[in-house]
Amino acid sequence: MKLRLALLVVVAQVAGVAFMAAQREWIARTGTTITLRTAPIDPHDPMRGEFVRFRYGINTVPARLFRGGLAAWPRLTDYRAQRRLRDTVVYASLRADEHGFAQVIALSDEQPSEGIFLRGRVGYVAESGGIQSVQVRYGVESLYLQQGAARAIEDLARGERRGVPIDTTVAVGGSGLGVLRAFAWEPLGLTVTPDRPPAPPQGQTRAARAPSPLAGITGVTVELKNFGNRDVAIVDLPDGQSFRLRADAEEDPEGYRWVGADRRPSAATVGDARLIVLKPGEAHRVHLNLADPAWWVEGGPGHEPATPLAEVRERWRARFRIEYAPPSPEQLRGRPHAELVRHVPLTSRLFTGGID
Repeated sequence: MKLRLALLVVVAQVAGVAFMAAQREWIARTGTTITLRTAPIDPHDPMRGEFVRFRYGINTVPARLFRGGLAAWPRLTDYRAQRRLRDTVVYASLRADEHGFAQVIALSDEQPSEGIFLRGRVGYVAESGGIQSVQVRYGVESLYLQQGAARAIEDLARGERRGVPIDTTVAVGGSGLGVLRAFAWEPLGLTVTPDRPPAPPQGQTRAARAPSPLAGITGVTVELKNFGNRDVAIVDLPDGQSFRLRADAEEDPEGYRWVGADRRPSAATVGDARLIVLKPGEAHRVHLNLADPAWWVEGGPGHEPATPLAEVRERWRARFRIEYAPPSPEQLRGRPHAELVRHVPLTSRLFTGGID
């Protein structure tokens, strides 16, 4: 009797695994296809085998997008109650942006009746006097590869293809189940090198001169490199206006903001732009003077007025990336080599306030 029961349990488990595998295969073949932008994080876990782990922009969902029962979460301040929210099943309604990448437009604990959506579970809860955002895992964050392949991707991401984003293709079923199908490297990569502060005088340690990672960062050198196998054109606007400072925690009420966040290049500025053709393997560098008032930041816990990054008081709240944002195709129409421009923005890793 016990043997028969044990066999039934094993058969049920095998049948369950087979059903899930068949379900995922069916979705991979017939599901609605979306594209997500990502970068590899941790390509190897000895407990789970070889795989590439991805992080997406849709993994972080701000409170302003909460719907249904989630709408009350921002007012929840009890830590124990916040912990109980973890693993809550949620549904992220998606819409493709102008570049074709899926973005979250709403997050709810109720399954949407229409549109494309991904089913996920709440992980980390970020709070500051109430829930500000949640981290959601959708089951499409890991792609299993043959032995050694995941490590090779990590080596490329850290070395030869450092700063190059990865785009993934995900199939989505009617219930919101997502299946990661494939990935591809973007042709352009972006890296940022902060200016090095001068060496301290003899007998004085660098720590004494530069107590925070921001001290001495008066500028950065941005490099755009073509890692593809075809020519790519990049747009170099005057005064570094092809680039922007992007706050990492845009929903943080005590975070810093770039004073130029609403700045847009004028038609005259775009007209003066240089279109530079990068052949495979070629790079172009631009230096940004962050001491210039155009690059100052404001806000933070002390509601500081506009100030250089190097002088902000709460350094861990000043979390910024550099974003390359070329003009639109309409703005460049008729310019030589305009057809070679990649109009998808590129964002660097954090260079202030922490690391990715």
